[in-house]
Amino acid sequence: MLVSKHFSQTIDRLGRDLKHLVSTVDELRARNVGLKVLAGAGAQIDTTTANGRLFFGIFAALAEFERELIAERTRAGLAAARARGRLGGRPQSNRDDGDGCYG
Repeated sequence: MLVSKHFSQTIDRLGRDLKHLVSTVDELRARNVGLKVLAGAGAQIDTTTANGRLFFGIFAALAEFERELIAERTRAGLAAARARGRLGGRPQSNRDDGDGCYG
């Protein structure tokens, strides 16, 4: 039995990343507090119901999958650039005084 509900305007404002969001929702649930998202992509989420918990789990899994795909593509792109002879990062300075001050 849930004692109260926590309302969030959008779900992305509740946690810093997926892991933090899931742990926050778990903490709320342990305290008998449900989460209901009022707007945004997760507007159908209400963790006080079985359907809401299902949607939250699906959205969480999809968000983690998307994050991993982005990281994988980034690594592949960097490897392809290195294979073409491109190096990332800030260009080396051509100053010889070595004090590191550019002002």
